Amino acid sequence: MSFGGVILEAIEQIDIEVFNRVGDSGFNFESAALFDSAISLTINWNYRNFDDFTLKVPLTKENIQLFKAENILLLKGQFFFIDRTIVEKDDDGFATVSGKSIAAKLDTRIIMNTYSTDSRLVERVVADLIQQHAVNPSDEKRKLAYLTLSDNIDGIVGENIAYQKTYGDVLEEITTLMTTYDFGFKEVPVNYINPVQQIVLFKGNDLSDTIEFSKEFDNLTKESFENAVYDERDTAYVLGEGEGNDRKGVYIGTQLSGIERRELYVDARDLQHTVKNDDGSETELNDDQYTNALIQRGKDKLAERMPVLEVNGIVNLNSELFEFRKDYNVGDRVRISSTLFSMAKTAILSSVEEVWDSDGHTMTPTFGNESPTIKDIIKRGN
Repeated sequence: MSFGGVILEAIEQIDIEVFNRVGDSGFNFESAALFDSAISLTINWNYRNFDDFTLKVPLTKENIQLFKAENILLLKGQFFFIDRTIVEKDDDGFATVSGKSIAAKLDTRIIMNTYSTDSRLVERVVADLIQQHAVNPSDEKRKLAYLTLSDNIDGIVGENIAYQKTYGDVLEEITTLMTTYDFGFKEVPVNYINPVQQIVLFKGNDLSDTIEFSKEFDNLTKESFENAVYDERDTAYVLGEGEGNDRKGVYIGTQLSGIERRELYVDARDLQHTVKNDDGSETELNDDQYTNALIQRGKDKLAERMPVLEVNGIVNLNSELFEFRKDYNVGDRVRISSTLFSMAKTAILSSVEEVWDSDGHTMTPTFGNESPTIKDIIKRGN
């Protein structure tokens, strides 16, 4: 196809079902079209966060009406909602549509009042935050009706934690806990007529003995390398309630010294001995319970400040060694090696970017931690 002299070719083997939102409120949708004229599609699959997409479509009046904000797309077996459509120049001949998987809506919910537990499985804490503030909240107006949560939760990590949070962002809190305790979530459609998607908490498989990526094996090309410690912190001074010398505090990692000691101050004055419950009653934490809550806050903050050592590249999709989604998936632990960078290590496949365009299909993985962005740094505070 062409537009104003610009040749636009639709990519092959990408069928997109578009669901129109019925009315201006509620969670009712109806299938409106099977769209097969995409110019390009990029999907980022993530382990501990929502997935997102960018789609280029021919610029027509019909497509502008079809790809409206809050409409739902079924892309590669998963539901996404549209949150943005841009036409930078009408003579380019295309519109850019972008959006996120349904779980991203957790970013629009906050932890009301105070959530506090002195000992609960970390996966159960994550499930509670999702249930109480999005899936099955006491206030029906806060319910995200196209989002559910799998009941298969206990035993994913199996570690009890003390945790307290007031008025935090639900998505930010659960991703922090999943990063600290090494697990994630995926989304699975459960209703294809009126879109509903289920969050499934899980821990990836350790495939490091069988799955290895290397340029030498011809299953990884165009290697990139990063070794960074500028953001690393490993010693935390966590100070809670009180004033001056009377503030309650704990110290993590103080056995470290010299260059290896990288200190972080954590202001945790929002953590309180006395917790107000939703019903108006109060719960009093003893000193040990309060100390454990401070320790947990410190662990979460240190988990945001990890060193970076990674080799990445582009997966060779013509390689017959391993196939994405069949032999390995996002969240699995694999082995990466590089002769050029004299490095071999195991790392979690934390995300995969898949691109379909006129050049074909490419896949770029991210193994392990990425350097924080400016947005990451602003969001985490101290």
